[in-house]
Amino acid sequence: MLTNMRALGRIFYLAIFLSVITINSKAVAEKVPLSSYRVTPIFLDPGNPAAEIPFEVDVSPSLLVDVASPSDLFSVTLVAPDGQTITPSNVGNFNGAYNSYTLQTSALSLGNPLFLGGYHYTYSFQTPPSGSWKVKINGINLPAAGEVALVNIIAQNRLKVGLLTNETQYIVNAPVLIMATVFDGSSPITGASALATLKNLTSGGEDKIILSDDGNSPDHMAGDGMYSGGYIPTNPGDYAVMAEVNGVTGSGTPFSRDVFSSFGVRSPLADFNGSFNDQGIDANANGFYEYIVLNLGIDVYTSGKYKISLTLEGSNNVSRTVSSILDLTQGANQLIPINFFKEDVYAIGVDGPYTVTKALIQLLENNEWYLADKTVNQWQTQAYSLSKFEQMQIALTGNNSDAAYDTDNNGKFDTLVVSIEVAMLEAGTYQWSARLVDKNSKEIEFISGANLMSVGNNRIAMTFDGKMIGMNAVDGPYYVRNLLIWRGNKSLVANTVYTTQPYLFRDFEGASQPPVADANGPYNSTVGLPITFNASGSYDSDGAIVSYEWDWDHDGTYDESTTSDTITHTWHVEFSGTVGLRVTDNGGLSAIATASVTVTVLPGDLDKDGDVDRNDLNIILAARNQPANGSNDPRDLDGDGMITALDARKLVTMCTRPGCATK
Repeated sequence: MLTNMRALGRIFYLAIFLSVITINSKAVAEKVPLSSYRVTPIFLDPGNPAAEIPFEVDVSPSLLVDVASPSDLFSVTLVAPDGQTITPSNVGNFNGAYNSYTLQTSALSLGNPLFLGGYHYTYSFQTPPSGSWKVKINGINLPAAGEVALVNIIAQNRLKVGLLTNETQYIVNAPVLIMATVFDGSSPITGASALATLKNLTSGGEDKIILSDDGNSPDHMAGDGMYSGGYIPTNPGDYAVMAEVNGVTGSGTPFSRDVFSSFGVRSPLADFNGSFNDQGIDANANGFYEYIVLNLGIDVYTSGKYKISLTLEGSNNVSRTVSSILDLTQGANQLIPINFFKEDVYAIGVDGPYTVTKALIQLLENNEWYLADKTVNQWQTQAYSLSKFEQMQIALTGNNSDAAYDTDNNGKFDTLVVSIEVAMLEAGTYQWSARLVDKNSKEIEFISGANLMSVGNNRIAMTFDGKMIGMNAVDGPYYVRNLLIWRGNKSLVANTVYTTQPYLFRDFEGASQPPVADANGPYNSTVGLPITFNASGSYDSDGAIVSYEWDWDHDGTYDESTTSDTITHTWHVEFSGTVGLRVTDNGGLSAIATASVTVTVLPGDLDKDGDVDRNDLNIILAARNQPANGSNDPRDLDGDGMITALDARKLVTMCTRPGCATK
């Protein structure tokens, strides 16, 4: 079975594992983690042609059950909590709908089971009854090799229970923090119990830990809805975690949830052994240091290409990070030198001592860097004085500032001026250039200029165009990078110079304004009749609206898109709620709005086609003189418990066309 499952891809690795193991003698697949996907893989063949998947649903505004398969060789039915069987032909009687379709594999996949390419059988319900449900799947003419399918179940609820770890990869004997989040809406649920079971998929070992929300380490704060526990993995491997969470919601409803997570553990690669010393180096023996060398002791357990990164910080909280890539062989107490040159020390800008605020060891494997060890604030250097370092012809002092100006008083910034202080040993006219980039490292503007500099501290005022910032449409902070200052054979290059305040791009000239969305409404109609939705009240003050997207069940997924401001939609079941509208302008900016919709069944419309006609009359006549199917049988119009000619006579008076004509 697992061999077939692997064909579905790494996305469902954890789901497959959890669907085939049992923890505490209880099948993990019994409960649905609400507000998230539950994915259960199945494999059927001629010798095992049927499967039954049980699941629980709480009080929920919606339920979706989707069975995805590479082919259409299955029939899918549901069993409701009251034992009634739901089929594609009677699903409307349960306030639901059925759909089957083929979906091509596309870029929309992104790990979402509902976007898997292949054949889909989908049931959807509004306000489904709570209790124990079942999905029943039967194979039809299955090939001898069998066929695979994924059962996807989604139910929405105020109850939010999740499970996470503070990292995804760990080293053996490094602490793992496991946290279960338990919330009723945005309010934390207190007094719940959470038991986590960890299984090493590589070695097969299993451990259990209690997760607590009591404020005692490793839990951060009591009563915040974060139930935490610590775990020390002693063996490498891929770990799966299941936490069983039991509690009571804010409204007093008991609940039980199984939630899942995973992480990996590696054997030790290399680590810092605590050995450290530092020394100022005067390479040309002129009495001034060219650099500081920091020597760190490292124990290497696995030979390979390593990157050692150190961050050195002064008392002014200004820091510099230096990395060195080395080929290291297995061995203990290897002394690794990392050099911080005078440019780094001057960039920090204050006398020592300096603190090594962060030290990392990373191993390169398969073109990815894996963390081997990390220390924070472990070492401190000697108390070096800036005056003991060789002076630089051109140096940044770190005394910088920025300000935005609205020169035409229209409420929008026209310029952003960044002032950079530079220390010079020699007077003269210096050329300079720099780039302003956003947080995505996209260049906003490149500027250059020239300044007459005197000996000592000088300022370069870099004036960036506010319109360029506004048109870039990314909020700050912004970064001055790749500063070059030169005169003759004297130059300074600084890759990262300054970070501005967190400006909003809409406060600058050139920024496009978002559109305004108007979904109109409220809308009222009957089952089977189309409703025309009108978004003509939407507008864009500085462009044009290019798309109107409609979310018919207000689940956050937009179901239809059009370039017209009107669209029709038909409900085939009763509906009372809101629909969502998202409009997007030609600049890519969007706005959303909602409208209320009420769709009721027209009395006498037994086939739910939006009118009362001879087809509905024939339904009554076909069941004449039979007992009604309960007190809510829509055919029993006079409510006497029998379907008779009196009901047919009453329906004739309700026909929406003359003579009860069908056209």
